[in-house]
Amino acid sequence: MRRRRTFDLGGYSVKAAMIDPWTPKDKQDIAAHGGLIIHIGGDEFLVAGSGVILTFADAAAGSGYRVGIEQAIEGSYENSVWKDGRWLNGDQTHQGRHLRLPPDRFSIQKVRLYRYR
Repeated sequence: MRRRRTFDLGGYSVKAAMIDPWTPKDKQDIAAHGGLIIHIGGDEFLVAGSGVILTFADAAAGSGYRVGIEQAIEGSYENSVWKDGRWLNGDQTHQGRHLRLPPDRFSIQKVRLYRYR
């Protein structure tokens, strides 16, 4: 699926793209890209998958708020308990503008968003 999809979740508008702009297109199996996003409360989400780029906006039309990524952590669940892995910084989140699930591997990320003007 090459077309971007947009949906609302937890007060945010989420845009999902299935083509990774940092990986040559001939090196991607776009049909295998996909993900799952779960709103776990407040401004926090769990995202799992591969080959997906997510951007976030305020779901309230005309609110004047922009949305940024406050925190993004790769991790895993062990015995039903979240275990932090690598903390992602501005290089990985494009200074808080998007969340990237690389196309070459499955990953799980916990993300916390914030609104600003």
